[in-house]
Amino acid sequence: MADVAGGPTTNWRQSWTNASDYDKARQVVRFVENGEIRDILETLEGNTPPEWPKLKAAMLSYWSDVDTAQFTERDIVSLVEKWTQKGGVSSVSDYHHFRKAWDPIQAYLVAKEHVESEEELKKQFYQVFSSGFQGRIRDQLIKDNTLVMTADN
Repeated sequence: MADVAGGPTTNWRQSWTNASDYDKARQVVRFVENGEIRDILETLEGNTPPEWPKLKAAMLSYWSDVDTAQFTERDIVSLVEKWTQKGGVSSVSDYHHFRKAWDPIQAYLVAKEHVESEEELKKQFYQVFSSGFQGRIRDQLIKDNTLVMTADN
């Protein structure tokens, strides 16, 4: 569909904008392919009889609960891969850039309970550091007696 002045998209927009509420409620289902979404749409209040304000409110109420994830665990994996391909976080500047990306993802995943806690992400967090920094971090944790050492590590 072209969106040039007077083209089909513009005409459709003008038609929809100028349509009565009755026409909007009656026609909206025609823009949805047959299937589950159309079946749901046909059962919402305001579809029969056609009442656009009720149908619009019902659609918003029904589909606003669907959580379109802002971030997923895959975003953590991608961020870790990006930094490890660069050789890992190896400076204060790198660390600040990394945390700018990491913090919102982690906060979202914890808040939305996609992960149980920040603890669940600590391995990925550690992996993002350069091997030199990983060694220093490990040594400091051992020194502080906060890293549990087992026979296999």
